[in-house]
Amino acid sequence: GSVGRGRIVVGTEENGDIWCDEASCPHLPSSEAEMQRIDELMLEGAGAGDNLPEGQPTRFLGGGVLKERDSRYIGLPDIVRLDHVANSRRFVIIGSSGIWSYGPRLPVQWAIEAYRSGRSPADELISRSTGSDDVVLVLILPPKVAEGSTLPPHHEIVLN
Repeated sequence: GSVGRGRIVVGTEENGDIWCDEASCPHLPSSEAEMQRIDELMLEGAGAGDNLPEGQPTRFLGGGVLKERDSRYIGLPDIVRLDHVANSRRFVIIGSSGIWSYGPRLPVQWAIEAYRSGRSPADELISRSTGSDDVVLVLILPPKVAEGSTLPPHHEIVLN
């Protein structure tokens, strides 16, 4: 999951091709998911009527007083589950806003290229970031990682 301006993007390396899936997006008033959530709050009469400042995240950690006063601000992250493709290498990239200045696809491509050449994918993304205080975590799942796992199959897991 993610909150604020950070993102999570999942890259899948399959037969030399690179696939990119956005697992989250920045939680800004102009994002489609947040506009829908805020519209639903307004219909329920739970949201304040004034416009939210553009560029200010609607989901973030902290800010208890603001969240009590205006229910449009919350701390709940996105939760996304993706099945792991058995014969593919997967790159899960969690990064702050400066990592994504060029969109979601290029950082995935850069991380995979760095990995293929023996360099650190995280160092590569930090060196290309546009922010002055960015952070990134790159989790690399090898092919066939789920084989022999003691966890139940993905489709059998139910969250209550």
